[in-house]
Amino acid sequence: MKAINKALIAVLAGIISICAFSLVAFATGECAHTGGEATCTKRAECEICGEEYGELNPEAHTNYEFVYAYSDSNTHDIRYFCCGAYVTSQPHSGGEPTCSKKGSCYYCKAVYLDALPHNFSEASCTYPKTCYDCDATEGELLPHTGGEAGCLTLANCAVCGVEYGDILGHTGGNATCSEQAVCERCGESYGECLAHSGGTPTCQSLALCEVCGTPYGKLGDHAQDEKWTIAEEFHYNKCLNEGCLEAFNDADHEDNDNDGKCDICEYKYKLSQTEIVWIIIGSTFGALVAIGAIVSAIIVVKKKSTKRESK
Repeated sequence: MKAINKALIAVLAGIISICAFSLVAFATGECAHTGGEATCTKRAECEICGEEYGELNPEAHTNYEFVYAYSDSNTHDIRYFCCGAYVTSQPHSGGEPTCSKKGSCYYCKAVYLDALPHNFSEASCTYPKTCYDCDATEGELLPHTGGEAGCLTLANCAVCGVEYGDILGHTGGNATCSEQAVCERCGESYGECLAHSGGTPTCQSLALCEVCGTPYGKLGDHAQDEKWTIAEEFHYNKCLNEGCLEAFNDADHEDNDNDGKCDICEYKYKLSQTEIVWIIIGSTFGALVAIGAIVSAIIVVKKKSTKRESK
């Protein structure tokens, strides 16, 4: 009974207290806040009016998890998650570095350790320096080496077998107009033959190379004769080259001065048949006259001889 009585007394005291505060608030126009509990992030809430009042309680945390905030290159701060209140500081730790990344603190994630040096292999003609751990590369490939180039083939690298460099090209030897030069290094024929030379072309035949005797080039010009070649009805200048039938300046005969000869080539015209007959007749008559004169002279001489003998 005594316990029940004490409880009832406490409840009544609370009611009386609330009523007293309410009467004061009613009389003054202000609430005499009471009750509620303040935390590190929120003030106490009045049980009568519901408004926040008083100060924050930095010791009444609502979340006891911690956050880690970067402080400097060596340490980070530990703070409460709920309000960010400082707890303590501790050095960065964890997050071991590699050759490809720096070390980051396990807690605050700040970068605090330099990356490790690369563990490079030796460079070759196929690969530059390459890290065994992260495949990073450095520098250039080494040049190919070894092997021997030929006139038409590249050298093969003694390390990797790849062809490289330049071909040497053929060298030496003397070409002629009928044969290519022969390389002194490999014995292969190369280049172009020399041009043919010498000889004289005509209108009927090519020039003959004086080195190899091969006909070459183009036909030459005609060799026009300065003298006239005369036919019965026309004249022309012929080509003097053997086998050529080309005619130049061919034209019919002309006798403008009626002297019986061509005015250009001086060809003497032939007599007509009538002219020939009269010439024959005239010649015959003249011959008979001459014979008669000779016979008459012989007779006269004989007569004179006979008279002398008779005396």
